This record gives sequence, structure tokens and C-alpha cells, in this order.
Amino acid sequence: MPKPVGVGSLFVKDSHGDFMRLTGSRYNAMMDRLAKKKLIDKENPPFTCDEYRQQILAAMNGKEDGFIQCRYCRGYFGIKDIGSDHAMPLHLRGSVGLENIEFPCKRCNSIKGKLTPDELLKLMRFLEIELPLARMEVLNRLEISVQLVIGHRANAPIINELKERGDWKKVQDERKAAKRAKESGWGEF
Repeated sequence: MPKPVGVGSLFVKDSHGDFMRLTGSRYNAMMDRLAKKKLIDKENPPFTCDEYRQQILAAMNGKEDGFIQCRYCRGYFGIKDIGSDHAMPLHLRGSVGLENIEFPCKRCNSIKGKLTPDELLKLMRFLEIELPLARMEVLNRLEISVQLVIGHRANAPIINELKERGDWKKVQDERKAAKRAKESGWGEF
């Protein structure tokens, strides 16, 4: 896949603002997740936001509006379309340090989930060689399932609260009724 044209030359002020905003929010979200899992002390993070930004900037060839080539799909992506990933998953004792952070595209990061980089690369090679026609379908389903797990984890406190109050069944019944009404056409009025 060829590199995008115009890297490092368009809308410098906009790219700086996007870079600063996105990297800052991703850093904060990462530190919040690590602190919530009790893997770090939020008051003493393993690396600073500036160090994190420098790591991304180095991966983007020193340009805030540059591109990173995803190691999995080999596509080129700008700051808005890359993710931050612990290459060696934390549940496999991967480091919380900056040396374990990679920047794949968001889609591949989502597909990877808790796989190691080698496991994902082997899976992608297997699909490409053995199941080329089903490859995209399998990867799409894997991405969706990872997103569902993430959503389930994020909604777990709300679901638990509804269950404790005894409202969970009521909420589920209301959702099912709304879905049936929509499918029947009555929900559109």
C-alpha cells in the first residue's frame, strides 16, 4: 500500500491541535484503566504524557500529521485512526511501560484483543492462506466480539445495579418490546 501523499505538509495548526488533544485523552484513558486495574499508582505513572507523545511522534517520523504503518494489516494511518496497544498483553505479564506500547490501526487493535502480536500475525496468515474468501468475515466477527466484550465490561456496573434493584428484567422486557414494535412497523409512528 503506498504512503499517503502530502504527509507533513497540510494544515499544520489543525494537526498540532488534533495531535495534542488525541494523545492527551488517550494517555489519560490508558492511565485511568491501568489505575483501575491496580497495575499502577496514578500519582506515579510509569511514563509521562510528554514521553507518550514523543513515542508516537517518533513512530510518525517526527510529524504530527504523519502516518504510521500498521504492523498487522500494513495500511497507513494518521493519529485519528491509530490505537495504543500493550504489545505483550498485560494478563501475560506484559509491561505497563512505554517499551510495551505499539500503535496499530484501531481496527487491528480491536481484533487483537488479548492476543500476542505473534498470535494475531499467525491468525492473519492462516486466514489469508487457508480461508481467503472467509478472511474478512472472520476478522469482522472477531472485531465485533471484542467490541461487545468491551461494552459488556463498561456496562457491568449499570447492569449489576439494575439487577440489585430488581429492574433488570423490566429493562430487558422494554427493550424487547421496542425491538418487536420497530420490526413490525408500529414503532415508527
